[in-house]
Amino acid sequence: MKLTFQQAFKALTDCSAVIWSDGFLSYPALRDEDTDDADKDMFLSLAIMDDEGQVFDALFYRGDNLSVEAEGSSLFLFDSEREQVQVTLLAPVKL
Repeated sequence: MKLTFQQAFKALTDCSAVIWSDGFLSYPALRDEDTDDADKDMFLSLAIMDDEGQVFDALFYRGDNLSVEAEGSSLFLFDSEREQVQVTLLAPVKL
């Protein structure tokens, strides 16, 4: 299924955390269009530090993700290196 950028951004806003790349668990750092930052096109940053202190990160830009492939609870986003990254959304469950 294809989503618009706005639909994907809303899904990321509503989730609690994401699993991305090789099973990294992160809180998504989202930025809306109203930011005063010079890099207004960046909307998502994911980062994790492994047990050895190595940092893994990925940046995602609006222009590369105007149309987003979605399957189940996963979004397939293009990062700043133009590589497609599976980002699985984790959401709270009411019991």
